[in-house]
Amino acid sequence: MVKNKQNAFTLIEMLIVIVIIGILAAALVPRLQSVQARARDTKRKADMNQIYNGINIYYLDRGTIPYVSTYGEANDNGWDYSAQS
Repeated sequence: MVKNKQNAFTLIEMLIVIVIIGILAAALVPRLQSVQARARDTKRKADMNQIYNGINIYYLDRGTIPYVSTYGEANDNGWDYSAQS
């Protein structure tokens, strides 16, 4: 007598695997969101550092730092380059 042995998964085994994968995925989603937030914060810090370095280079070249004129009377683009500021 020869028995037919099939190498296939049953429906219940497949459902159990899908449920386990779903539980693991649900556990990872909050962690991935916090990683994205940290990445955005790191980019913001790097951008602020770039601005800081740019202002320092400007100061070393010209001896003053630029500021935005609130009245728009300094020049056309709104920057006042006077040493009195």
